[in-house]
Amino acid sequence: MTTALRIASFKQGTRSSYGVVTDKGIIDCGARLKEFPDMRSVLQAGATNLLRGLAQLEADISPDEIEWLPPIPN
Repeated sequence: MTTALRIASFKQGTRSSYGVVTDKGIIDCGARLKEFPDMRSVLQAGATNLLRGLAQLEADISPDEIEWLPPIPN
């Protein structure tokens, strides 16, 4: 059974990014996937498999450190 991938876009300070939300926090995929500047570009490329791969990493950011944005802000 495949677990649902919880995605989010967010702003931390002056920087906007996107990532995978886990029970332990957010994995900043935008910092790792430089070829995809935002969530829309990941989805347009059909590259959600890359997000699934990163979902196994330790969380980078606590949810209380960010401002939530719409999942696909543009």
